[in-house]
Amino acid sequence: MTSKKVYISGPITGCDPEWVESQFARAEKNLIGLGHRPVNPLKMWGWWNWLFRRLPYQLQMLIDICKLYGCDAILKLPMWDYSRGAKLESAFAEFWKIENLNKDYSK
Repeated sequence: MTSKKVYISGPITGCDPEWVESQFARAEKNLIGLGHRPVNPLKMWGWWNWLFRRLPYQLQMLIDICKLYGCDAILKLPMWDYSRGAKLESAFAEFWKIENLNKDYSK
């Protein structure tokens, strides 16, 4: 299997932060275990995350979508379709023909 750069997409805004962290961390760990390179939007800014999370929502999404553009695949976490941002990421991934892993690695 070829290693892929995989963007993790899922609900963040309005969700319990502990649940969000656990879902994204589990997916990241599983993707690494499969030899992929995950792009976790919760972690992609390192210690700059505190600043990133204070940006306007629309700017956060623009930056996230730019990160998605550089990926080979997208992984949609449970309940992604209830998230405005994850639906936007999914639409861009489909438009750009980015592979949808279409599998729940967070289990």
